[in-house]
Amino acid sequence: MNIGEVADSIDAPAFGILLLLPALIVILPISIIPGVSSLCAAVAVFIGCHILFGREALWLPERIRNIYFNGNRMTPIFRKMNGVTKKLDRFSKPRLTFMTGGFAGKLASVTVIILASATIVLGFIPLVDIALMLPIVFFGLGSYTRDGLITGIGWLVLAMGAGGVGFLI
Repeated sequence: MNIGEVADSIDAPAFGILLLLPALIVILPISIIPGVSSLCAAVAVFIGCHILFGREALWLPERIRNIYFNGNRMTPIFRKMNGVTKKLDRFSKPRLTFMTGGFAGKLASVTVIILASATIVLGFIPLVDIALMLPIVFFGLGSYTRDGLITGIGWLVLAMGAGGVGFLI
């Protein structure tokens, strides 16, 4: 199995989960390793651009598409992901969908690009990377589940963060 085969199986609705994964990695303690936050933020910028420009499929350079890996090693990961998605399905549902598509979806993708780019630049400051990537967690989850309530929570988290910075200044 190669990365290209996996990329071909991912369509536009799944881009939200691709935003969620790097943002979650930044929030976890592993992001203390130098460069992890910047790498994850670069992935978020890449996926945000895909969403902004309305791409239907994930584009990857041929060199990356041809990287092979053992598919059997991925089976436990996919099983765990299946369990997580079942839990998400109980919690979330398509509601307030105007906040996940159209203009609101494009605005969220521009915001993701800005926040992730700021993470690349400011990621060396302790906890700033987490604060910048936290709204992306909600944007990705809301986009994936088509749940505008979750996306709205992302906007609220962003507003609270901006308000906190404004208060400190």
